[in-house]
Amino acid sequence: MILVVATGNAGKLVELRELLSGIDLELRSLSELGLPSPEETGKTFAENAELKAHAALCAPDGRLFRAEGRVDGSIALAPRGTNGFGYDPLFLPVETPGRTLAELRSADKNRLSHRGRALEGLRPVLEALARGADPRQQ
Repeated sequence: MILVVATGNAGKLVELRELLSGIDLELRSLSELGLPSPEETGKTFAENAELKAHAALCAPDGRLFRAEGRVDGSIALAPRGTNGFGYDPLFLPVETPGRTLAELRSADKNRLSHRGRALEGLRPVLEALARGADPRQQ
């Protein structure tokens, strides 16, 4: 099954592929499929995520499945580390005192990240969809 990911960020796509490894899904970006990115006209991240989901990331019948991830921490004074993108070199998770997300191994970064935590909650849904099962029956 193909899962279209509504992002133009190559780093996010790599991270999502790592996070969802082991599930029979082929992750493809909008640009890989020649599709335009939906306009983010929502007032919150959640509203924009829903707009994107209806364009690329909902079940074939239009149902949305939601999960939220959170990681607490602080901002470093200068970027450190090379394993990451965006704010990873600046974000210091509470669970790894003195180390930014970009200084962690991919497995540790993915376990702690907000995306990793959110996808852990969606994993049973994605596994069911990949098998062609109804996620509500899981």
